[in-house]
Amino acid sequence: MIFDKTGTLTMGKPIVTKIISFFPKSYSEKQILEIAATAEIQSEHPLGLSIVQKAKDTGILIGKPSSFISFPGQGVKAIVNDDDVIIGSPKMCSKEEVDLSEIQHVIDSVQNEGKTTSIVIINKKPMGILALSDIPKPSAKIAIKQIQKHNIEIIMLTGDNEQTAQAIAKEVGIKKLIANVLPSDKVEQIAKIQREGKTVIMVGDGINDAPALTKADVGIAMGSGTDIAVDSGGIVLLRNNISDVVSAIEISKKTVAKIKQNLAYSFVYNIALIPVAAFGLLHPALSGIAMAASSVSVTCSSLSLKRWKPLISKKS
Repeated sequence: MIFDKTGTLTMGKPIVTKIISFFPKSYSEKQILEIAATAEIQSEHPLGLSIVQKAKDTGILIGKPSSFISFPGQGVKAIVNDDDVIIGSPKMCSKEEVDLSEIQHVIDSVQNEGKTTSIVIINKKPMGILALSDIPKPSAKIAIKQIQKHNIEIIMLTGDNEQTAQAIAKEVGIKKLIANVLPSDKVEQIAKIQREGKTVIMVGDGINDAPALTKADVGIAMGSGTDIAVDSGGIVLLRNNISDVVSAIEISKKTVAKIKQNLAYSFVYNIALIPVAAFGLLHPALSGIAMAASSVSVTCSSLSLKRWKPLISKKS
């Protein structure tokens, strides 16, 4: 079972906890936030939304960029006040050939705190960093522990940096993770695991997860996620509660077990009575009654599921 991080295992509402300006005389921390929020105003990514919200909370009047391009899982490019602005991850900065060597120690320091870094690049020069922090959902740790009891291997798949991903994984009890993965690469990661002969369940909620949800053998979409993610999921959880993933597993197992039980009932009736009927020892009326009894027993057995509840639902 592969879990997306942001919005699935975590609350999906990162908070800007620190603003760093490398050239405070040129750009104050408030100006760095204003430029970043203006560049991100059209973004739908949780990090972008958090940056915009932080600016609003600070009382900054957010403008509109002259142009805007979003790079899923990496960041955005925009023109703000005639300046070329990039707000993104270190990977995006590397792709745009922006030299981060002078500030790498600052990036490492922020990431070692388990925070996500959004670097503010103005005209190809790093001017500041926004540090964002997201917390796990209260139900995540319990749900992960319950899933592991079903002998299901769990992997966290995220585009976030290794340090931040490691901090979240440790907190919720996931031992294996794959970090720094672009949305387009999530599909390949799933395909790689499938080529090993394993059945893959993908749990996600964002627009970036839609292709991965489709590629997996079973896609589970959080009901609070984007419409495209919900449409891509084979199972849609109506609540934004990760414990419902455990419920889905238990319901599936119970349903299959009930199907097998009903088949066993049917076989018992047929194996017992067909030979009797073949020798002419079963009256047609009794045969009809036995057939009806078989159908009734199977139906009553199936209806008994209405009284059954998943274990985690009983606990909550």
